[in-house]
Amino acid sequence: MVIPSIAGAVLSNQAVAAWLPFLYLPGRIISMVTLCAYGYILLKLSSESSRYRMAAICCLASVAVDAGSSLVPEGAAMASLIGLLSFPVMILAFYGEYSEYMGHSEVICALDEEMAVKWKRLWKWFVYSFGLMISSVLLVMLNGMLGITALLVGTIGTLIVSVMKLTCLYRTAKIFREYATESSR
Repeated sequence: MVIPSIAGAVLSNQAVAAWLPFLYLPGRIISMVTLCAYGYILLKLSSESSRYRMAAICCLASVAVDAGSSLVPEGAAMASLIGLLSFPVMILAFYGEYSEYMGHSEVICALDEEMAVKWKRLWKWFVYSFGLMISSVLLVMLNGMLGITALLVGTIGTLIVSVMKLTCLYRTAKIFREYATESSR
């Protein structure tokens, strides 16, 4: 799921689209299909924790609004409405991310308390790095260099948190696999 997601993000990147505009639409489609699949997986996990259901709903809602905004022609009167929707969708996606992290922490807690704590700590790091990226917009107005530095640090922090999330997902799955193997004996 990670590889198609990254491929879609690269293909639909504005810099890539400027050079190779025919790759933009396939990139958007790949990104949306990957997010829908991820939302479906979270929905299937909702039998283990209700937090996954909220994460899935938030993920799928953000995909729906993103898809809807892609269909609105540039300069149309509806474009401003879609722009206004982007802020609530960002909040929804943020809450979905929170629900996912806490869902992971909740389901692994009985088997590995340390991993549950890691999920909660990782959520805090996500908030800090994301908050730094958001606050960099305000910092640019006060001091351009400070704002750009904050954006760079926040972006690097978010990238590190994303890699750590994949690592934690792998370790969490490994713990469940080991538990399933031991319990089947």
